[in-house]
Amino acid sequence: MNLLQSLYCNQYLDLKKQSKEYAANKNGNVTVTVSLFCNVITVLLLLSVLSNVFADYMGDTIKNVFHGSSGRMTGRLIALLGLALIFPIVKFTIGKKENFDTTIAAFEALSEEQQNAVSKRGLIYFFGSIGAAVLSGLLLAL
Repeated sequence: MNLLQSLYCNQYLDLKKQSKEYAANKNGNVTVTVSLFCNVITVLLLLSVLSNVFADYMGDTIKNVFHGSSGRMTGRLIALLGLALIFPIVKFTIGKKENFDTTIAAFEALSEEQQNAVSKRGLIYFFGSIGAAVLSGLLLAL
């Protein structure tokens, strides 16, 4: 299973313990969206760190689009727009019910030990994506 499927399996395994596995597809879509958004932000921030030209271009673009907005409001709008763009892509590709059912059927066929390993891999990827975005932001601030 790939990392994105591991996220769905992680949500399924956690919610199955609470008898709420019906919500695993929706929660999986959200966690995949957040992870992918953090990955995009990480790449953009690292490009800004490595290239002054790219950093200047991004800064000018953000200033032109969000002129007059505070930094906090600009960040919120960028996050909202980014998540709003990525979520439908996730929902109508990897997050479709058929794909989810296929992934969970393959996951259920695994042993309990393998299921826990797949779930852990998804969780590590999720928090790793968030951590990479935070670290690249801190690197840009230096």
